[in-house]
Amino acid sequence: MSQPHRVPTAAVLLAGGQGRRLGGEDKASLLLRGRTLLQHWLTALRSEGIPEIVVVGPDELRPLCDAEGDTKLVRENPPFGGPAAAVYAGMKALEAMQGRVLLLAVDVVE
Repeated sequence: MSQPHRVPTAAVLLAGGQGRRLGGEDKASLLLRGRTLLQHWLTALRSEGIPEIVVVGPDELRPLCDAEGDTKLVRENPPFGGPAAAVYAGMKALEAMQGRVLLLAVDVVE
């Protein structure tokens, strides 16, 4: 018997990195059709009913996170510590949460 589809209760969106392949450009702030990649993701997650979203990235993303609703912004330790450190930071921010978690990268859209 198949499991019923359950909507994730949280999402961790990896939005850090140094953008070396982009000449130091912040991936989360890149524009696609007039909106940043981060804005596209936050809108999509909210439209799917994901109530808790954690963005792992630099403090410069705070205005974008605050503008899109109650989105938690955390930083991996050490900064630029790589994807494993970022996943750990995101999951730690959700440690009291129970349920399914989506793990996403800000630069993978559409």
